Amino acid sequence: MGIGTTPKANPGRHSGHSARARRRGNSFALAPGFWRNLVRGRWLIATLIVLLAIGVMVRLGVWQLDRLQGRRAANAAIERQISAPPLPLDSRTAATIDPASLTFRRVSLRGTWDYAHEVELRYRSYDGQAGIHLLTPLRLDGGDTYVLVDRGWVPYQQANPEGRSAYRQGERAAIDGLVYESHSQSDPSVEPGIFSQIDLPAIGAQMPYPLAPYWILRLPSGDNLTPPRSEGPPDLSNGSHFAYMIQWWAFAATLLVTYLIFANQSMRRSTKSTKRAGSTK
Repeated sequence: MGIGTTPKANPGRHSGHSARARRRGNSFALAPGFWRNLVRGRWLIATLIVLLAIGVMVRLGVWQLDRLQGRRAANAAIERQISAPPLPLDSRTAATIDPASLTFRRVSLRGTWDYAHEVELRYRSYDGQAGIHLLTPLRLDGGDTYVLVDRGWVPYQQANPEGRSAYRQGERAAIDGLVYESHSQSDPSVEPGIFSQIDLPAIGAQMPYPLAPYWILRLPSGDNLTPPRSEGPPDLSNGSHFAYMIQWWAFAATLLVTYLIFANQSMRRSTKSTKRAGSTK
């Protein structure tokens, strides 16, 4: 029976592992006086600039958070208005109720269309198709109050008065709608009866009678497949504010970590260079 021999250690292999382990450990080590050096000497200005940039990014994230909270509060108020029972709106009600309380309120209307003074709202699309919206005055029952109603979208090819006549919905109206405030258009209308926003003062200036200080979006009825097609209630999503908030804060964290790693590596290289220069003397 032979005498076994104890295998000799491989110093080269173990020394290689040890060297790599030391390098990995040293790669995460802080340079001598790292934190102190960040706020003095040539690093002071760079640190201040980075901290200023981080502060701006954090503030932008907070701003997006504030906008998100504001949007949620506004959406909740709109949802309460929309979910309230429909308010019958006639000339008598329109004359006595506070217009500010009607915004986004669901209303039921009965009256007579005035197609002769219908105007068009340009640059509107539906399912990717270009078109216009028909804005038609409605004389409410019970008096002489006129309110402008957005009856919905029709194809752009039929935006002329002759084409629009095919989309008249009878002389009498019985519809449900949502109340909206007036907008203002940046550029005045270049053609009578054509607008880019529902600017009630501008539209009213072209009418032979005063308009109510709000307009009505007709809500969809039936399958809503036949023009004029209603856009329906507003989009009450929270938008992209939360994603933007996370994005800005991620930018701030990335800038901070990147700067600290860069500064640490630079300081370590500088320390090693100083030591090598001293050892050669």
